[in-house]
Amino acid sequence: MNKAKALAYYNKTVECNLKNIINDQSLKDPDCMFTEEIIVCHPYMDNSKKDKLIINISSDGICGEKALTKICKEYPKEYDKVQLYGLLRKGRFECLLWPAYAMSINQMRYSIFRDRIDLTLKDIQVFYDVISDKKFSIDSIRAIERECRLSRAYLNTYTLAWLCSFTSFDDFITKRKLEFLVSLVDGEYKAKAWAGHSINIISDDYRDYFEKLVEKMTAQVEIENE
Repeated sequence: MNKAKALAYYNKTVECNLKNIINDQSLKDPDCMFTEEIIVCHPYMDNSKKDKLIINISSDGICGEKALTKICKEYPKEYDKVQLYGLLRKGRFECLLWPAYAMSINQMRYSIFRDRIDLTLKDIQVFYDVISDKKFSIDSIRAIERECRLSRAYLNTYTLAWLCSFTSFDDFITKRKLEFLVSLVDGEYKAKAWAGHSINIISDDYRDYFEKLVEKMTAQVEIENE
């Protein structure tokens, strides 16, 4: 499937899901795989010939259905599922895109961080910090494994190549248009935890995190609609 078809499927499925929530019916996964051509440009991986690589990519919801459903069930007075799903999913095909391979960032960020995007971006920032002054080697692989919670995803060959199609964390944030999810500190983008580090969805930490997520997504929608 190409990207245009994946986008069309995504938009159609999200609209259907909004109706299904109202009718108390099960939701379909709007995310599907497509192929994309990349060029590795980070000095960590040698690509002096500027060879192109075709990889599998899939969109990913900034908050998965499991977490969203649990949040709405736990805090029914604060969140309406239809409105929340629309906010987090409608028009968000491009928001999160990850390489689609076994042990993906998509899968691991739920199992490790319960979809917390603040902690996911912090971990990705650590990855870029680790490789900033290194070349691909056994020692650098060990450093990634030691420092990054999502290392098993990053070290997939195709995922590593995709991450290295960005020259730095700043480049990653800018090209993926994720500036609204990070802070600008001394001219550089920095990922920060928005709340305490608990990943228990019914914890105070996660509730505080989710309030920040809704706040940031709402503000972003307002900016886009200006």
